[in-house]
Amino acid sequence: MKKTMTCLLVVLLAILPIQIHADEPPPQPDPMWLAICMVAAAGIAVGVVYVIARGCEPQYYWLMDSNEPPKFWVATATKKECEIEGWKRIGGPYKRPQDAPHEHPNPTNRVNNVIGPTITIRVQASTNLVDWSTVSEVRGDAEDFAYFSTNSPGFFRFQMAQ
Repeated sequence: MKKTMTCLLVVLLAILPIQIHADEPPPQPDPMWLAICMVAAAGIAVGVVYVIARGCEPQYYWLMDSNEPPKFWVATATKKECEIEGWKRIGGPYKRPQDAPHEHPNPTNRVNNVIGPTITIRVQASTNLVDWSTVSEVRGDAEDFAYFSTNSPGFFRFQMAQ
């Protein structure tokens, strides 16, 4: 049985063609454009993150509470937070707390927010990233905007317009 199997394998090797590559095929050229695009995309992403981070820096104000006698301190606070807590902005805005003067401004000072145009914020949802449908639309100040999604799975995006 062993001799029969050996003879059968020898005959198969002799009959079946064997491909022999005398010369190796030339290598594919390096996709240099792909590497350049990846580096450019990474650079653009870093630039966008830097610009967004600079725009999101906190603003510090001299704050005053409504107690008698009032307390004064330097901190960040949104307009809504000041309304809720009963605080008043009496100085600022400053980029850092160290930029604020050491002594608080006159308590009769008020820092009024410049009221900008109201904006429309639309929340759009999708399950396949192709078909988007508007699930919420709010017109008002961006600082007061909040959206809480339901338990529906999917992706969300925000669209802001004036």
